[in-house]
Amino acid sequence: MEWKIKAFQQLSPDELYAIIQARIDVFVVEQACMYQDLDGYDQESFHLYLQDAGELLAYARLIPSGTIYKESSRF
Repeated sequence: MEWKIKAFQQLSPDELYAIIQARIDVFVVEQACMYQDLDGYDQESFHLYLQDAGELLAYARLIPSGTIYKESSRF
C-alpha cells in the first residue's frame, strides 16, 4: 500500500478516472446525493489517496484556504 499526494496536474488519466469513479460511487450512488461533483475546484486542490496494487482504497480532496472556505483542510 502506498499513500500519494498530488496536485491535479500531476494526476495521470488513470488516477483521475479512479478518483472520480470513487467519488461518484460514494456520494451519488451510495448516499443518493445528486449533485454536480465536477465543481471546478479539483484543479486548485491537492489529492491524497491510498493505492494497493493499483486499486484506490481511500481518497481525500484537500482544498486550499480562500478557494471555497476561509480555511483549508490541514495536513
